[in-house]
Amino acid sequence: MPLDAADREKKTAASEPEGCWKYEYEDGTFAAGTIVKDPETGKEKEVPLWELIKGTWWCFGADGTLKTGLIYDGDRQGWFYVDRKTGMKTGWVLVDGQWRYFEPMAHSATGRMVAGTWIDGWYVDENGVWDGNERRVRSDEKEENPLQEEAIETEADIAKVISKARVSSNMTQKELADKSGINQSDISKLESGARNPSIAILKRLADGMGMNLNISFTPKGKS
Repeated sequence: MPLDAADREKKTAASEPEGCWKYEYEDGTFAAGTIVKDPETGKEKEVPLWELIKGTWWCFGADGTLKTGLIYDGDRQGWFYVDRKTGMKTGWVLVDGQWRYFEPMAHSATGRMVAGTWIDGWYVDENGVWDGNERRVRSDEKEENPLQEEAIETEADIAKVISKARVSSNMTQKELADKSGINQSDISKLESGARNPSIAILKRLADGMGMNLNISFTPKGKS
């Protein structure tokens, strides 16, 4: 369970094998998310509540019960994973037989699942699942700059580089949109390969990430 004897606790749903845990505050109220109306669709949606308890993040639904497993949080723009016994997970996690990667602690989006990018030579697809291929080993030159771990030969390669640069900058698409002045929907299209960037757009993205944009020509057969 997420709390120790020093914390106040309450167990419900005794009919379930493991029960459903709630977190009780000192004033007798319980940690709980909310139900709000989506302004775009008009439909109600749940906004979970995250509580940092003894250095670990836990997630609670609108009914006050602990949420576990893969959890989508629209406000945080992504998927997270919470283990019932150890709380929010970061790094590589085996979820239902599939390896997924969640942003590490101290990251601006701690615990959020990454997708469509490279993690230390391993590739996770657009669904956030490791593609099953062996780790790609970079040359010494490429080790110095992980954003250059593969040659850019197609539009899809450009999309991967943009996504990888953003993730390495610890930025969400929304944060990059705010910094660069480019619409978040357009950034999403660029990272998915649905739109090809101009040099001007690449320059604005680089500026937004605090990076330099370098374009060079090299003789064939040389990296």
